[in-house]
Amino acid sequence: MGAVVALTMGACSNNCGKKCTSAAGSEVVYVGTLPAADSGEGIDYQLQLSYADDKTGDFTLTTTATDPADSTVTVTNTVNGAFTLRKGTPADAEMAFLELTPSHGDRAEDSASNQMYFLASTPTTLEMVGPTLTPSASGLNYTLTLQDDSAAK
Repeated sequence: MGAVVALTMGACSNNCGKKCTSAAGSEVVYVGTLPAADSGEGIDYQLQLSYADDKTGDFTLTTTATDPADSTVTVTNTVNGAFTLRKGTPADAEMAFLELTPSHGDRAEDSASNQMYFLASTPTTLEMVGPTLTPSASGLNYTLTLQDDSAAK
């Protein structure tokens, strides 16, 4: 795997504004535990982004949760698909966000209805949001953090 290159803030060679992108061929991994309605411990997320170019690529999202009925049982789910890095939210015209579209074979209508969104909140974090691209008003933590290069190996 190549060097881990994150979505970054500030000046960059392609002058993309507040957030920049990763280089083609790079892979980045974000991890975190997000709240879950039926699991007090939350759901562990691992989001791997494989860039085809500086704004698109493929993703693999793996989630692991403890079964609320039996704490000795864990359930793991993996979703694959395509992502696009976009710019501009209702609150911030310069904010970058990821739009993840799961693959569902021939069922394109299912893919669009199951899209996921993450704001590129800082150079090393992504915040899960809904289709309105606004952070949760609940105050709960929906943040995934860039896994550093040494931990990814």
